Amino acid sequence: MIETYTFPNGFRIVYQKSSNNIPVSHIYAFCDVGPVYEPDELRGVSHFIEHMCFKGTNKIPKVKNLLSHYDRIGAYFNAYTETRYTTYTLKCDDNYMENSLKIMSDMILNSKFDEKEFRKEEMVVIEENIKDSDELIQQLNDEMNSIIYKGSSFEYPIDNIKYHKNKYNYEKVLDFYNNFYQPNRIVLSIISNISFEQFKKYLKQTFFVKKESKCGILPIIQFHIEPQDDIKIKLIPKKKTNTTHFFLGFRTQTVDKYILNTLRHILSSTFNSRLYSLLREKEGLTYTSRAFVDYNEIYGGFYIYAETDKTKILKNGKSKKGVFPIVIDLLENLIKNGVTQEELNMTKGYLHGSFNMALANNDRIVTHNGTRFLLHPNKKIVPFIDLYDIYYKNISKEQLDNVIKKYFVPNGMFICMVGDNLPSEKMLYKICNKLEKK
Repeated sequence: MIETYTFPNGFRIVYQKSSNNIPVSHIYAFCDVGPVYEPDELRGVSHFIEHMCFKGTNKIPKVKNLLSHYDRIGAYFNAYTETRYTTYTLKCDDNYMENSLKIMSDMILNSKFDEKEFRKEEMVVIEENIKDSDELIQQLNDEMNSIIYKGSSFEYPIDNIKYHKNKYNYEKVLDFYNNFYQPNRIVLSIISNISFEQFKKYLKQTFFVKKESKCGILPIIQFHIEPQDDIKIKLIPKKKTNTTHFFLGFRTQTVDKYILNTLRHILSSTFNSRLYSLLREKEGLTYTSRAFVDYNEIYGGFYIYAETDKTKILKNGKSKKGVFPIVIDLLENLIKNGVTQEELNMTKGYLHGSFNMALANNDRIVTHNGTRFLLHPNKKIVPFIDLYDIYYKNISKEQLDNVIKKYFVPNGMFICMVGDNLPSEKMLYKICNKLEKK
């Protein structure tokens, strides 16, 4: 079902035939570049370069002319930056694919970096970061990563307003772009009804294949994280806000990611999940609460997020517990009693159904194939359709209970909270102390 090919210059493609007959191709270009590679003086530069790739090439210098091709054919063309890589996304009618690929390759590999446009786009990125700085959840997310991945290349935000106190050095940014934006550092993930062989013919006429790869000296990703011996707490006061948001999380290892992902669905994905049942249905304390996981090639985190009225974070009225103590009680119960078999069975049914429904979403599949081939080029790609049967179907209650005891301990725990009239660190620490240290 999945085919891969590496061109002589190192440029790689991964192809899967579309499961429907709609004449639209999904093309995602995954570039092996992101904040994990950035030196301190160029923090945020991966995100900035993503912007600059839309600002013209030597062949098509005007932005309007560069993007008008996609506008005329009703295509979707966009990009986003992750901690580990940068992605350029293209979805368009199959009839226009050949020329669309040529333009896409030109934009990614031959960005002009006109200095006037460079300085103007700096201001645009600053405006984007100012907007993000007002997002409380974004602040929590950045703080959370800085704690969980402390000491590694993954502790830094993708971008932040503090990175833009001084203007970028134009030449250093250009050098960074030229070092990382090479064909052998790009994986093109394709889902289409156009044949694999036809795509290879199209690609031979693009800069992805025609441009020679230059191998410079590149920084090495640091995966090692600093040891943690107790609960880490970060409070962010935000005056005149009515809602308090918090993340509570634990450091984990990627080797257990499928078991942890199953656990996070038990806690928050269904109407019978523990967080929904406790915080919303039983106590009426939250509208939004959820669990989620994050991971890189070695380490990761398991997180619980909730938001509530600032007066209900610790207490609900005079005698009842507030949101935070209830979450700690939930964790204590999980450590002592584990999950129930009924919860596991229901979650497996949910996962099986959600994976099947996701098969209709080519964006999910093209991302799965591309990221696996980029990050694990020597491993066979497990087809998206087989993920449930291979990784989730046989997960047992015992495995879940063991993972809970393994990771839900104070010396791997962190708390980030933002809002007005926040509780003290001492109070939060006291509430969390009922969890036994490992």
